[in-house]
Amino acid sequence: MEKPQEVIWKCKVTSFSPIYADSIRDRKNEPLYLSKEEIEEAILSIRDDLEKNWKKDFYSRTRDEYSSSDVVKWQMDKAEEIGNKFSDNLEISFNGDVVNVKTEFEVAVLEDWDMNDVIQWVEGFNRITQAYNHVKMQKIVNDYKNGIEIKDSTAILEILNNINRNQTFDVRRKV
Repeated sequence: MEKPQEVIWKCKVTSFSPIYADSIRDRKNEPLYLSKEEIEEAILSIRDDLEKNWKKDFYSRTRDEYSSSDVVKWQMDKAEEIGNKFSDNLEISFNGDVVNVKTEFEVAVLEDWDMNDVIQWVEGFNRITQAYNHVKMQKIVNDYKNGIEIKDSTAILEILNNINRNQTFDVRRKV
């Protein structure tokens, strides 16, 4: 079987959010501000060992389960590659009361793919929300078992949802 031709696409995803949760108010009816450390920890949950190990195991199990299918192997390899490039190139910066998030990378995909196909596989910052929820649930289970108080994550989720809502994609075929 002839290997399909691939072309390179440049992918850039950017977004921003206020560093406060507007839906949660303190006693003075002011929005709840989160620290830069809290926000960075939530965003970087995509690089947490719990998340990385789970993904690695998932891709490995899926490849093994469908070992007779070259298509599934290619899909798992490509999904893992894009996910790793997405998280490895993630940048976070703060400008006053705003957090800015960016990732930028190149990926080779099938030559008949269009911009929408590439965007679907890149997924955007929803990857961060998924990773945050996955890691948070694992930590809640561990904290509960160890008698540690579980912190409410509503404010963090509001910021992550803002990042998802405000994201923009710049996806171009490399010439």
